[in-house]
Amino acid sequence: MALAHDIAILRALPLFAPLSADALRLLVFSAKTTHHAAGTQLCGASALDGALVVMTGTAEVAAPAGSLRPPLDFPAPLVLGATGLIVTGTQVPVARASSDVTVLHIPRALFRRILDEYPDDALKLHAALAAELAAFAADLSRLDNGRAAASR
Repeated sequence: MALAHDIAILRALPLFAPLSADALRLLVFSAKTTHHAAGTQLCGASALDGALVVMTGTAEVAAPAGSLRPPLDFPAPLVLGATGLIVTGTQVPVARASSDVTVLHIPRALFRRILDEYPDDALKLHAALAAELAAFAADLSRLDNGRAAASR
């Protein structure tokens, strides 16, 4: 894939959208791209040092262990293990290639280097993640309030 094409794919993902073109260029250039046949396990059941971005194809993501939900197929682009870019030891769901896929592996150390070299981008990403977390907390609060009202 061409560098510009890969950058456009990452830019379309909310996690990477706050990053500048230069930061994305360095990220894509430095990350490892691999190709996997359908049926290949991409990740799961263990911690991932960074994240995987499914750039092309479709990945089947399993529900957490003990869940009765069936696995779901997600088309590219898809980020697996996004928290692994920031936090060590995070578990990722089991994911398999449903079709032939191209995957970009972004190690945590590389992502950290990008944020160190592009501090303005780091601030933008921080603001975006904080806003997303605040919205998630508000959603949880509404669910909790709704549950409390229903039990009265």
